[in-house]
Amino acid sequence: MLECSPFCLSDIPLPFSPTPPAPCGGHYSTPSGVILSPGWPGYYKDSLSCEWVIEAEPGRSIKITFDRFQTELGYDFLEIHDGQNLLSPLVGSFNGTQVPQFLFSSSNFLYLLFTTDNSRSNVGFKILYESVTVDSYSCLDPGIPVNGIRYGQDFSIGSTVSFGCDSGYRLSHEEPLVCEKNHWWSHPLPTCDGKSFQSTYL
Repeated sequence: MLECSPFCLSDIPLPFSPTPPAPCGGHYSTPSGVILSPGWPGYYKDSLSCEWVIEAEPGRSIKITFDRFQTELGYDFLEIHDGQNLLSPLVGSFNGTQVPQFLFSSSNFLYLLFTTDNSRSNVGFKILYESVTVDSYSCLDPGIPVNGIRYGQDFSIGSTVSFGCDSGYRLSHEEPLVCEKNHWWSHPLPTCDGKSFQSTYL
């Protein structure tokens, strides 16, 4: 029987196997989880069209939290729809680094569509989701715009909340949100846009 030499291959440690890149799309039905942009933790690729569907148990809602978000500004978009497909109501279309703290669905489905152009990319996104219980007498927390503030903490049916922006930003729409009888807010969460470009060398 041959003895292994000091350079026997069995003694050489195998190289570390990295985590495979995140897939382009999928269907998620676990109570909680993570959705990653394709290629995460590396940059995503050009010319993508990726679809995800998050499904919770009937009677529950879905909360998503943005842990990381950075796409090519003006060209690579993540659309989120309140339902099972692209025809469901649009919750928001996000690009660059401007995303809310979190979003809720009004039903037990959320649909996400990520599209990229044919040049330049970025790190993409890491989104946490969880199934939550819907209160029968109120709307879910609408969130607070990035670079903004919210006025009002009452989310019961018939209540209103309004928003403002930090200095140098402008609110996309100033109409207050009303919690309606169907447990939906009357309008999507506004955004704070248009930061004034001022010299940082003054």
